[in-house]
Amino acid sequence: MNSVTYDLKPTPYITRTHQGRFSAKATRYHAWLEHARRMRITFPPQRANIMFIIPMPPSWNKHKRLLMCGAAHETVPDLSNILKGLEDAVYHKNHKDPAMRNDKVISSYGKLEKIWGTTAAIIIS
Repeated sequence: MNSVTYDLKPTPYITRTHQGRFSAKATRYHAWLEHARRMRITFPPQRANIMFIIPMPPSWNKHKRLLMCGAAHETVPDLSNILKGLEDAVYHKNHKDPAMRNDKVISSYGKLEKIWGTTAAIIIS
């Protein structure tokens, strides 16, 4: 499979609050899901290589930006939550293709990465 880049900020999976209402974060997450679904992101259920590029904060100085660009992103959100958010966007119950209605078809991943970058992106190969 060729590499495909989606200009989309990786967003972690968010659940409802204990009161059964959506928090502001959950509302933003669901808006992100809809946007990601409109982009028609796809990846195979076996051995997909996925790289999440997290944008560097604008408050960082030029030296720190040069130092951290491409380095491992070792802070929150964690990789598993970002991956779950992507799975929710790709494999959902209203998908036109019946094979894409449930993420249980995913059996393995290739390389998974979360790194710092100048712009947000998700790269799938």
